Parts: sequence; C-alpha cells; structure tokens
Amino acid sequence: MKRVYTASDPVNAHLVRELLEGNGIPAVVQDERIFAVRGSVPVVYPTVWVNEDGYEAARAVVEQFDAAAKQPAETASWICPACGERIDGQFTECWKCAGAAEAVSGATGERKRSRLYFLILIAVAAAVIALLLRKLVEKH
Repeated sequence: MKRVYTASDPVNAHLVRELLEGNGIPAVVQDERIFAVRGSVPVVYPTVWVNEDGYEAARAVVEQFDAAAKQPAETASWICPACGERIDGQFTECWKCAGAAEAVSGATGERKRSRLYFLILIAVAAAVIALLLRKLVEKH
C-alpha cells in the first residue's frame, strides 16, 4: 500500500477516503487514533492509504480535492433593498443602514426562526428567574 494523503485531522482523512471509495478506489485511514493523543506523543497526522495499482488515480482525486479546498468560497454580492448599497456576499446585513439580506436572498425562514427561539428562550429564563426570586423573598 502507498500513502496518498496526509490529513490535518481525522475528519479530512475520512472525507478523502470516502471520496476515493466513491471513485472506485479502495482506501484506508491510518494513525487516526494516535492523532487523538497529540500533546502526549509527537504529532502524527492521519493518513490515507491505497493499493499500489490505484495510486495514480487516487493522486488525481486527491489533487482535485486539494485544489477545491484551496479555492475561496464565492458568494454573490447583493443590493440592499432599503438603501440600494452593494454589499459583499459574506455579509448578511447592510453596513450603511443595517438592512437584512434575507429580503433579497429568501433566507428568511431559518434565520428568523432561530432569532425567535432565542428570544423565547430569554423570556422563559427571565420568567423562571423572577419566579425563583419571588419564592426566595417569600421565605425571608
């Protein structure tokens, strides 16, 4: 067997192994358990190994994986519906007027839901604290 990839962590090692196996190249991950005790022993990174007959095909797959991993994620810029300012895609609110990107992207559901859950959680926590304080005051 030949080592085809040295990963930064076990997750990436298994990702590459799955990618190779998805392309019909049997692969195994080695040294992932040793990586778990880093700090106690010299650092050993997880590696992905393939049979020698599949090595060249595996190298091509790994090179594509590495190239894709190095590419920055591209997000489209958007125009704020409130003020018309062009905003880079990684931002979710307008820097100029704090208008939200959700109105443009249609991503309203999940983000608004998570904000609503957070506000409900804060309200419930405040009610519980108020109840506990009231009981504490009644005892004394």
